[in-house]
Amino acid sequence: MSAYGQLSHTRPGAARSSRPLVIVGGVGLVGSLGALSGSLLPWGSVESAAWGTKHISGMDADGALTLVAALATAALLVLGVLAKRDALASVAAAPALVGAVIAVRSATDTEGLARIYVEDELGRSGDEVDALLATLKGYSAAAGVWLVVAGFLLALAAALTAGLFAYRKARLRSRNG
Repeated sequence: MSAYGQLSHTRPGAARSSRPLVIVGGVGLVGSLGALSGSLLPWGSVESAAWGTKHISGMDADGALTLVAALATAALLVLGVLAKRDALASVAAAPALVGAVIAVRSATDTEGLARIYVEDELGRSGDEVDALLATLKGYSAAAGVWLVVAGFLLALAAALTAGLFAYRKARLRSRNG
């Protein structure tokens, strides 16, 4: 019985609030959108004495893969929040982790980014690519790929937090039994 004389169908402390999941899902969605936008930005730059500095688009590298991973992460987070299911939102950790690994690999393999530019933009192949890479002043990762990494790490943290919520709720249910 409640304080007002009404029958109560929930146990004390068993009221479910979706507010924490909404906050975590929102944070994860912000991370996913950051990864999505970073996928479209420049991922690297190549500097040469002959043509100056040129940028390598994320879509010329692995940006299409990270774009798909960002969309999948965002969709799973939104579905989890709308369905009020922490476990569903926690599944977003899988595409977030895949996207983060792809982005970190691209960010740390700056020669690979330069190779993409030489092959795609300059139309070189084979030994010509290696010879042209040797003449470059330098190549580096650009802000876009780091935005993708940061976005996926934020989304991953949010999805893992949703997983902790799901685990905690399952333990409470089994304990109250």
